[in-house]
Amino acid sequence: MSTIQTEKPKVIVTVGESQSNCTFRFHEETHTIGNGLRHLLARDPNTEYVAYTIPHPSEPYLNFRLQCYEGSAQDHLLQGLSTFGDVADVILNEFERALADVQGGEVTQQKAQQKEQQKEQHKIIVKKESGDGKKSKKNKNTMTD
Repeated sequence: MSTIQTEKPKVIVTVGESQSNCTFRFHEETHTIGNGLRHLLARDPNTEYVAYTIPHPSEPYLNFRLQCYEGSAQDHLLQGLSTFGDVADVILNEFERALADVQGGEVTQQKAQQKEQQKEQHKIIVKKESGDGKKSKKNKNTMTD
C-alpha cells in the first residue's frame, strides 16, 4: 500500500552559489513573520543581504532571501527564527500579564500612584535666579530668556 502525501512542505530551500546564500519559500506565511525575521537578521553583523517578498496576495507563499558573510544561511535562518520566537514569547507574556491585571481589577490606585511617582522622578526642576535676586523654580521644559 502506498501513501500519497497531500500536504505541501512548510519551507522549500533553494541553495545559491554556496551554503551561505539561500532562498527559502515559506508556505502559508505572511508579512508578520517576513518583516520581523528580516528585521532581526538585518541587525546581525554576519548578514550580508536579507529580503523577503510575497509574490501576490492570492499566492500563499513568502520568498525569503538570505546571504551571510560566513557560515550556512540555513543555520543563520534557524537562529533568527529562534530569536523571533523568543521575542514573541516576551510580547505574549507581557500581554497576558497586562490582560490579567485589567481583568482581575488590578489596575488600581496603587498602579496609578506608581506611575505618578515615576513621572515625578523624571521631572527636573531648575532653580533660576530672577532679576530681583530671589530664586524661583522653573520646569526644565519651559522656555526661559
